[in-house]
Amino acid sequence: MTPDRADGCHHPEAVCGRAATPFAGPVVTCISRDLNLDYYAVRRYARTPDVRQLLVKVTHRRTKLDDHKRYLYQRYSEGCRNASQLFREVRDQGL
Repeated sequence: MTPDRADGCHHPEAVCGRAATPFAGPVVTCISRDLNLDYYAVRRYARTPDVRQLLVKVTHRRTKLDDHKRYLYQRYSEGCRNASQLFREVRDQGL
């Protein structure tokens, strides 16, 4: 893709932060295509006014392994690097 402006940027000014216009559908599509990212992920990031709102969702998400992390860290530090073996051990504990 060739740049449309003298500064080398091929995105509309809204992407580069040089104008106060909001992100529009075609801009998000262009960004997602150029960065090889999911359209909806780019749209969510573009619409969020503060990055801390995005981080809160990610850092407080629970997983099925949360109750087994201490055990997995212990086994890993003991030298067990076999994922299949660790899975069997955790499964036997009731995962």
